[in-house]
Amino acid sequence: MSVQVRIPRVLRGHTAGKSNLDVDAENLADLLDRLYEQFPTLKNSLSSDGVDVLDHTNIFVNDVEVREIGGLSAELKSGDTVTILPSMAGGGYP
Repeated sequence: MSVQVRIPRVLRGHTAGKSNLDVDAENLADLLDRLYEQFPTLKNSLSSDGVDVLDHTNIFVNDVEVREIGGLSAELKSGDTVTILPSMAGGGYP
């Protein structure tokens, strides 16, 4: 089943500039594995050093945060839209 994955600008260097990808996956873990196979450097940006991807990345399925629907086990169905938003840090007040 094909789902659309939205890639934010900050990660497009890993996806050859692509902002939207169609991926066949049954659940979120499967989707991430397929993305990592196709774009190996993406894994280091999302879950380097074995850190759980959900610790530093917000992922939404049809605008619902995946932690609310099962985390990496969240089931996907054809036509779903997955949005990946890595956490940002930095800046601050002097």
